[in-house]
Amino acid sequence: MDKEKVVSMCQSQMQDIATRLGKNISYEAKATLIQARSTALLALAIATQDSKEG
Repeated sequence: MDKEKVVSMCQSQMQDIATRLGKNISYEAKATLIQARSTALLALAIATQDSKEG
């Protein structure tokens, strides 16, 4: 998978998570979404770093 597609997917995922976090959901669900957002941010950082180096 190319890096541009990974970046696009991560950004889309983070937008979806932000939308869901704005809704009235349980604390457990919010914690899970925050973990997912952190993972997406990490993947985005790695893809961005790789594209700058490569």
